[in-house]
Amino acid sequence: MSLRATPAVAEFLYKGRSASGASVNGSLQAASTDAVATRLVGLGVTPIEITEATVNASITVEDLWRRLGGGRPTTKDLVLFCRQMHTITRTGLPLLRGLSGLMETTHNVVLKAALIDVIASLESGRGARWTRHSSECTNT
Repeated sequence: MSLRATPAVAEFLYKGRSASGASVNGSLQAASTDAVATRLVGLGVTPIEITEATVNASITVEDLWRRLGGGRPTTKDLVLFCRQMHTITRTGLPLLRGLSGLMETTHNVVLKAALIDVIASLESGRGARWTRHSSECTNT
């Protein structure tokens, strides 16, 4: 009876193209990047990039709580935000200045983080990306 060491399995992220040329992204568990490439080719996907997924061991309890939906804005927070946005747009205040003021005065951590991201997107010229934060700021 021989004892063989089983290769360690890791999580790999990949980007590739399907046979029709469509972009394909995902993750696979395998022993190496070569094994991932072989499996992708077998599935009809041409690999473009394969990287090993990194494990973030420095996650805090607060980060985990937020990821699980803790700290979402209440309906009251969202109503107040909408009223303030209406006032900002009605008075003609520049949008970035108004959003910055809202960000500084909001007490909800999740809403504040969403506003910081939206302000950064607008300042960099990418446009507002509210859809990225829609799941964080809804009460479902």
